[in-house]
Amino acid sequence: MARLALYREERPRTFAEVVGQEHVTRTLRNALAQNRFTHAYLFCGPRGTGKTSCARILAKAVNCLHPRQGEPCNQCRSCELIQSGQSMDVIEIDAASNRGIDEIRDLRDKVKFAPTDLRYKVYIIDEVHMLTEPAFNALLKTLEEPPAHVIFVLATTEVHKVPVTIRSRCQRYDFHRLSTRQIAERLAEVSARHGFQVTEEALYAIARQAEGGMRDALSLLDQVVAYAEEGRTITLEDALAVLGAASLDRFLALDEAIRNRDPGQALLVLDQLVREGKDLRQLVRDLMSHFRDLLLLQVPGGEALLDLPEETLAQLRQVAAGFDSQYLLWAVKFLAGVENDLRLTTNPRLVVEVGLIRLCSTPPAASGAPSASAGGEWVPPAPQAPGPGRERRGAPAQAAAAPGPGSPAGRAGTQESGHRPQGPEAGARSGAAAQAPGPVSPELAAMQQAWPRVVEFFRNQPKAKSMAPLVAQATPVRLEGRTLVLGFPPTPEGRTARDLVHRRTKWVEAALNRLGLPEYLVTTTILEPGETAEPAGGLDLVNLIRQRVGPGVPVEVKEDE
Repeated sequence: MARLALYREERPRTFAEVVGQEHVTRTLRNALAQNRFTHAYLFCGPRGTGKTSCARILAKAVNCLHPRQGEPCNQCRSCELIQSGQSMDVIEIDAASNRGIDEIRDLRDKVKFAPTDLRYKVYIIDEVHMLTEPAFNALLKTLEEPPAHVIFVLATTEVHKVPVTIRSRCQRYDFHRLSTRQIAERLAEVSARHGFQVTEEALYAIARQAEGGMRDALSLLDQVVAYAEEGRTITLEDALAVLGAASLDRFLALDEAIRNRDPGQALLVLDQLVREGKDLRQLVRDLMSHFRDLLLLQVPGGEALLDLPEETLAQLRQVAAGFDSQYLLWAVKFLAGVENDLRLTTNPRLVVEVGLIRLCSTPPAASGAPSASAGGEWVPPAPQAPGPGRERRGAPAQAAAAPGPGSPAGRAGTQESGHRPQGPEAGARSGAAAQAPGPVSPELAAMQQAWPRVVEFFRNQPKAKSMAPLVAQATPVRLEGRTLVLGFPPTPEGRTARDLVHRRTKWVEAALNRLGLPEYLVTTTILEPGETAEPAGGLDLVNLIRQRVGPGVPVEVKEDE
């Protein structure tokens, strides 16, 4: 027979053994000691945090023949039957595979029967949010008024999907993610009990990879122990080899390359990691986490949030002193975009290489700190090439030539990624744009005149008909090389339309192609409050005169005009 997995072998047997959920275990223990337990519980929280374990302990505690202050004795016949899984009165149901109304009707018929060998029947329904709506409706009455010998424990990782009518009939307990330190300490206890020799750094690496779940941590420890040679101390290198993560030394080397603005050195480090078989997406996630650690070390009180060995903290403090906090904020946001690009690309290494070049090309020191008017966004001193596939989700591409001061390009303020023109030159340009309006370029005017055709095109497409009212709110406001920028009004409806159109810019590009219009890449922006995006030749005479004479001046137009 195959040996039990470590997470099954080390499953808690009492409430006291459950790690990091004191707010749950203490309440349940006191309720059981005072004989005040109820008929229905809802355990919700992230995976691997102890929901099912607590449900089984609760089943033992209510049926234990010799309970001790709300804890099961684990020695009586009832406890042994439940612990070994031989009791027919503790029924575990996986709602992910038994989610229909027929299964719940069968359950509803069986709850009427008395327990076979225990005092209470306990139904543990795991992933209860997976039940269908008819199944939930069939469960409602039974859950509200079950027979006196039945207790329900519902467990879920997505409590928002559980109907409020179900939640209101249960006592709800929220399980929390465990801290890295709590997981590492628990792994140390398990290792000592099983005779594993594991260094503290390796335990912390496993704990961080588990992302707050004890079950994941025990599974990873089991895997790392199997990787290492028997009788040898398991080191950080062993753990990283199994986890597919990079060591701190690699990240420190990347930090040095970024501080020195040396993309060549950064690419050499990346090449070493690729040769070692590291997963590039995991590498980007780990680099984001690393920058987050550096950022917290610069925030007052932030160090308390880092569950790291003191030796590691000392190294990170020295590195954090060489970075500007605004750069770290920008870097984390930028890497989140790189990670998103990795989901779509067929060449992940190229995406990561371009990302590292961008990180090294942006000054990490305070000399390149962002302007206060930028809303905290990093403003590089010179235009940088965007990463592959970023044109439609990131900032619009830099124009090949600056637009005329009176064109819509001078009036519209892009909010594509929060960037706005900076410095006195930008202020002069915006002032000139407000005071000296000029003509629209012929290409842009042609697109503005043709835009109703684009709206009509979507209106006649059955599968894209819903795009028509959204596209109708847009107006071509400027051309940046071969990129057409669509402006939306700064109203709630305009912002919603802009968000939806921005996700489907390829549809707009395809429409331009089908209509025989110039082939442009398409991006979007929100116009500044008070701005208007007038289609060329699309204003009626009253609005045109009102814009010339100013608001508030009465305008009268006779019929023959």
